[in-house]
Amino acid sequence: MIKNISFSKLFLQLFCFSIFVCSILYLLNYIFLPDNSVFYNESGSYCQDISNFELNIFNYDYQYVYPESCDQERYYSVFSNPVNLISTEHPYQTRPIFVILIYFINLLVGLFVGSNEIFSLQISNLIGHISILTFATSLILITFPKLSDLKLPEKLLFHSVILFSPLIKYALFDPSHQTLTYLNIAIMVYVLKNFESINFSKLSILLGFLFLAHRPFLLVFVVYFFYLTKLKINKKNILLGIKGSAYILLPYIAYRLIILSFGYELYDGLTKKWGQFIWIFDFVRGKVRYESDWHCVTMPKNFECYFQDTSNTLLYLLIPLLSVVTLFLTKKLNSNIELIIFKSCIYYYLFWSLIGWYPPLRFNLYSLNYLLVLLLVIGYFKIEKNSEKLFLLTSNFLFFVSSSHWNNPNIINVDIKFILSIVLFTIYLIITLLSFFNKTSDEAT
Repeated sequence: MIKNISFSKLFLQLFCFSIFVCSILYLLNYIFLPDNSVFYNESGSYCQDISNFELNIFNYDYQYVYPESCDQERYYSVFSNPVNLISTEHPYQTRPIFVILIYFINLLVGLFVGSNEIFSLQISNLIGHISILTFATSLILITFPKLSDLKLPEKLLFHSVILFSPLIKYALFDPSHQTLTYLNIAIMVYVLKNFESINFSKLSILLGFLFLAHRPFLLVFVVYFFYLTKLKINKKNILLGIKGSAYILLPYIAYRLIILSFGYELYDGLTKKWGQFIWIFDFVRGKVRYESDWHCVTMPKNFECYFQDTSNTLLYLLIPLLSVVTLFLTKKLNSNIELIIFKSCIYYYLFWSLIGWYPPLRFNLYSLNYLLVLLLVIGYFKIEKNSEKLFLLTSNFLFFVSSSHWNNPNIINVDIKFILSIVLFTIYLIITLLSFFNKTSDEAT
């Protein structure tokens, strides 16, 4: 009971703080640095504009700008009417839980904004993303006693690093599922830390419902089952696997039966439109059904494409990468917390290598973005010198601000903010190395 109250309190604190941070990110992304927010689709054309919208409040008309993506209409059509998800061949028919979450938020928001339908959907989408991110950060913080014991300002700082990270700072304002990838990592972290004490049935049922929000939640169950059984094949573990599989698949089967009972057709856009993961079965049969500049659907070509994209992603995350390497070399990252986070992100990194469709940076960011920013902020709390903390933090935040959208052809946005972040990181590096070598020398003597 006490843990539930503490979690709810932390969630509320982080949620309110997120609204404040999002207002800053909105100004940075779309008012002060709009060119950074542009991204492209597969044909190389713009896939997002910063558009003008009108808002009527008490008979007064206001204008505001907000991002409008090429995927927006597909999401908004189901956020306002979930029936569209199953009555048409909707590409995101497999994500009903995510859609229904935003739908109910929109019902509530609509009571306050009246006839401003687009504004209501934009705010509802933002609130939904904030809720998902806040829940995920709260879960990570309560998973480890050392993080749970942080003071509130430190927890707010922890969360702000996530919000400012290059993937999330744009995903917050898009009608998309990117924020769920952070929840993937958070639940994986929690499960790896507590797998021996978790109720098997409850977790399996929960993951079964989450599977209807984002399919990669299935990976959490697979890893959990392997940890729990230690890969031992016996009657007990086989029965446990059957039981867990039934719990996982039951919501999915029920959802598909509901679609059929209404006389609608089942449609899986993720496989039929993009061939995600399904290409593996084609490859085994010697078939190639999906071809584009972003598809790599033969082995080992898929790994070549993914690892090439990995190098671009690490360049895109240059300062966080250098920061984490420095923290590791100076032994700021050497506890069980970092190991569990590393494992959680690597499991997803390997998982996404098999997707077969590799738009620039995106699927690498679903693991590497969180790996680096989580290790960065955890290492930050282990630094003793305030000067080191200051330069580490400011260099990374400046780098985050300078980062362009992940689908922008310019992986690194070389501007004054980027150059300044390099300078500040260099100062941090010099101070850190001097301190480390002096400490090592003193220990040797």
